[in-house]
Amino acid sequence: MKRPLKQLILTVCAWLLLVNVHFATADMASDTEKLLN
Repeated sequence: MKRPLKQLILTVCAWLLLVNVHFATADMASDTEKLLN
């Protein structure tokens, strides 16, 4: 039972990391756009 739970936790962590990187990139892009305009 432990192994699937660990796999689930790793999957969730990886997904959250991807989401955070995506939003950080989007924020940087919008900030750059504000500076240029």
